[in-house]
Amino acid sequence: MLNPIDLVLLLLYSAIIYYAFRLIQRRRFIRWLGAHGTRVAATVMEVHRKIECEKSILNEKMWSPVLYTSIKAQWRHPRTLRVYTFTETLRGPLPGSYGTGHHIEVLIDFQDPARYAMLV
Repeated sequence: MLNPIDLVLLLLYSAIIYYAFRLIQRRRFIRWLGAHGTRVAATVMEVHRKIECEKSILNEKMWSPVLYTSIKAQWRHPRTLRVYTFTETLRGPLPGSYGTGHHIEVLIDFQDPARYAMLV
């Protein structure tokens, strides 16, 4: 049977491995889109910020506020005139100062438009 410290360390290491794996997957996906997709400049339509309280990984009794930022952008294909809408939610603030009307780069796979990545 695991003692409490070993259990906490196991949970912490599991969380680190999980987030590292997700980060590697995301970077590989963006690299793939960079090679096979198309880079477009979408117009920011909305930016929402909200704060949620989350439990600490190390102490279930401890809660901390976490900022989430959602960004919604649109781009119109110049030939087909089809409008594409992109959304992204980030944990934390946006790295840049994006507001309504600003442009943001998006990598999109036109073979499957649901495959995209905002470059924020």
